[in-house]
Amino acid sequence: MGHITIESEYFQKSLRDYNSWEQAWPRELLQNSIDCGSNRIEFKIAYDPATDTTHAECTNNGPPMDRETITDKFLSLGGSSKDNKAGSVGGFGVAKTVICLAHQSYTIHTGQHKITGSGGNYEISQAPNNNGTTTKVQMAGNVADKLLEGLKTIARYSKWNGHLIVNGETVPMTQTKGAFRRELRFGKVYSNNKDTNVMVIRANGLMMYSRYISMNKLVIIELDKSSVDVLTSNRDGMRYPYYRELNDLIDEISVNKRSALKRREPKIIHYPGFKLAWVNKTTKETPTVNADSQQSPQTITKATHVFTQATGASTAAYHTTQSETQHKAQPRSMVEMDFYLLNETYLTIPSIYIPTSPKFSQYSSKLIKMWSNVMIKMHDLFGRTKPFSVGFIFGEDTKAAYNGDNGNVFYVAPADIVRQNYTDSKSLKKGWSFTNEGKKMMVAIAAHEFTHSLGHIAHDENFSSAYTDIMGKVLAHLKDFNQCFRV
Repeated sequence: MGHITIESEYFQKSLRDYNSWEQAWPRELLQNSIDCGSNRIEFKIAYDPATDTTHAECTNNGPPMDRETITDKFLSLGGSSKDNKAGSVGGFGVAKTVICLAHQSYTIHTGQHKITGSGGNYEISQAPNNNGTTTKVQMAGNVADKLLEGLKTIARYSKWNGHLIVNGETVPMTQTKGAFRRELRFGKVYSNNKDTNVMVIRANGLMMYSRYISMNKLVIIELDKSSVDVLTSNRDGMRYPYYRELNDLIDEISVNKRSALKRREPKIIHYPGFKLAWVNKTTKETPTVNADSQQSPQTITKATHVFTQATGASTAAYHTTQSETQHKAQPRSMVEMDFYLLNETYLTIPSIYIPTSPKFSQYSSKLIKMWSNVMIKMHDLFGRTKPFSVGFIFGEDTKAAYNGDNGNVFYVAPADIVRQNYTDSKSLKKGWSFTNEGKKMMVAIAAHEFTHSLGHIAHDENFSSAYTDIMGKVLAHLKDFNQCFRV
């Protein structure tokens, strides 16, 4: 059986994949040492002009590697002993390239094993016991200063409670996060006054890489997801889609430094109006608003109108309840039903989606009426009489949402968030087409949110089972939803 031969030149070229391999080398050794439980790490780095070689050494006092870990993990491309280890930063299995394989030669002494190699070729021999791991690497040329600079940069922006020694001197790793500012999908954002114009991305307190920002603060992003999921394999950048969110934050900082680091809370605007419900005409049941509905204190509801279906259905009617109080300072809403506008982005919502604006569009009016009709029909189909509200939601990758904590609200997204190809900026684009396909999609999404309203909040097996049952009945009565779109 044949095999693939990897020449030393391949490993050497891989250094080009790093923004600064001289900083990546100490970072990966620090990360390996910390992940294996070391509390003392020592580096010795020096240039030898006689041989034009840089000698770089790292010793830790963590548990040594056994032979299986050496051969199947550390010296195996793609292998890693930390794939599922809680609290570890690693897991990519490519760090050994920058640590040793890309350089002239290396020696690793761990436990009673000594590995001597160059590129992908190595030998393992017995050695006196070493209660830790010592990695010695010979590098071409004079890169000592760059390695030391990279190491001290990593230490400066990291937080570790162990003891780091560099060429005989203790180097602190005491960079605190600072004040909490806001959350991102992949981590939490902090800032302090220890530096300026620097953003540092860290994992378990260890600096991975940095970005320039236009701000007189040090901004630290502490990852709260696995670095394998968030970072590129060389840990010099973010994977899709997280790099876009990071770039957005950096853009925000350059435009509006004050608001960029403010904690993001969804902006909710309530436009009081008629609550919606389905009423069984046979029993004359009138829905009431319970005390646990958590409706806003200024809104008191009472039954005022019963609207029959346009087709004159004999078994069901559409019931609304209206609030007695309105926001006096707020212009009259173009939407009669109880309406919420939820903005989960930092974008400004165009007036065509705001019901009190004279520019509130025909598309928006048509969409909310269709959505209301579909949700009423969904309640009709399953005999649910609890009053509810509707609204528009603006968020990443969101077509609809349900919120039972703020008045039993069913949201629909009138617009999709799109990014411009060249500027990577965001804008809003009309999200619905009222074609047959679009109408079927609306019914399916409404069924999804209706399932949430039945108490199935998490997307688990119980939700999947309930949603399957609901969709089965919806599909059996799909023609009955056609009337919902006659607006």
